[in-house]
Amino acid sequence: MVEHAPAEMGALNTTVGQMIAALGAAPLAFDMVAGGVGGFERRIGQLTVQRLGVAMTGFVEHLDHDRVQVMGRSESGFLRTLAPEAERALLTTLINAGFPALVVTAGHTPPDAVLALCDEHGCALLRTDLESTEATAQLNWALSRCMLPRGSQHAVLVDVFGVGVLITGKAGIGKSEVGLELVTRGHRLVADDLVLLEQEAPGVLVGTCPELTRHHMEIRGLGIINVRDLFGAASVRDRKRVEMVVELVEWDPTGHYERLGLDTRQRSLAGVDVLHIALPARPGRSMSLLIEIASRNHMLQLGGTHSARAFAEQLDLHLASGEDPWDRTARAPRGSREGSSE
Repeated sequence: MVEHAPAEMGALNTTVGQMIAALGAAPLAFDMVAGGVGGFERRIGQLTVQRLGVAMTGFVEHLDHDRVQVMGRSESGFLRTLAPEAERALLTTLINAGFPALVVTAGHTPPDAVLALCDEHGCALLRTDLESTEATAQLNWALSRCMLPRGSQHAVLVDVFGVGVLITGKAGIGKSEVGLELVTRGHRLVADDLVLLEQEAPGVLVGTCPELTRHHMEIRGLGIINVRDLFGAASVRDRKRVEMVVELVEWDPTGHYERLGLDTRQRSLAGVDVLHIALPARPGRSMSLLIEIASRNHMLQLGGTHSARAFAEQLDLHLASGEDPWDRTARAPRGSREGSSE
């Protein structure tokens, strides 16, 4: 897997400049109106923004110094009620708290005092016409884009019964063929060959496809095919949460493979631990069927039903009772005839 660190490897932070670049795709722009070069270089250390709120009274003890602050309609209205001296004193207290950026929402024009203080202290000052709720959502989205880990994987991503299954394995083992067979069985292709992965939220891994190869697969002997054209719009989707990694491995008669299903393995992708299953591939084994069963079994386990554990518990109880496993009359069902061979 190829990992891409958002800012610094191992550090959950970004800069104001990187956040503004991510906001460039927003429907309404966030304009930086003060702070200069120093404001662009200010570091942000938290994934979400903070409303100034009670800090407008001068109580700044709980203002996070590494968090973007938002001044909404209420805060801007409160500032207009203050005398110039009181306004500047309050704004000086706020800016001295050391947060990286201040965002003024709802189309309000920042006071001259805050413009001067932000330029003086190198604090980025942004304004937007968006209301605070929408601005907060877009800022948080941009911060997650900048700060959460991303990566890529040479694999096939398929939506199987609503479970995002990432099919991996060495080149030539048949990943694309298995993915295509799953599509013919009614499942949905997300990506083939190169899967782009990003941690959309803590613990949530989402996979998508590069625009160039979207809806396409490479099948050895056939070449490039367009799955959407062949099977219709219902056979593809643009993105899907990855919940399971199925690794296709070459069959080894001396290898040790999971037989009971009691032990679960995890694989870390873009900072998220995902269920990992190794399936040995050999002629005659239907890998698509096994992946379907693995997906159904995963959904059962999420719902609280773990077949392997239930069987193990039943076996332990049986062994503890000392019953003969071949004694069919020990627990004969009601209505059955003892000794019957039917």
